[in-house]
Amino acid sequence: MRPAVKVSATQFKQHVGKYLDATRVGRVIIQRQARPTAVLMSVEEYEALDPDAGRVIDMLTEEFDALVSRMQPRSFHRAMTKAFAASGSALGAAHRRGTKRRAG
Repeated sequence: MRPAVKVSATQFKQHVGKYLDATRVGRVIIQRQARPTAVLMSVEEYEALDPDAGRVIDMLTEEFDALVSRMQPRSFHRAMTKAFAASGSALGAAHRRGTKRRAG
């Protein structure tokens, strides 16, 4: 494994994707005022350190999915099914209707 990458909290916030990608090959140490504050690592490395981590991640995923489901109106699933089945011309017409409403 490569040596850890050290980054300021500000740099981390500005380039989150870059540092998430960096966890594929090593850890990222996030510093605040030049002092180590947090360590970012891949899920695989975390699970290797903590055998119960997989269950925790699964539980958090289930909680997140349930929260998203509660936030969606009952008609959401039906509307999404209809949208994915729509033709390109039907989607274009719906877009034009929506654009006219917002402009008016």
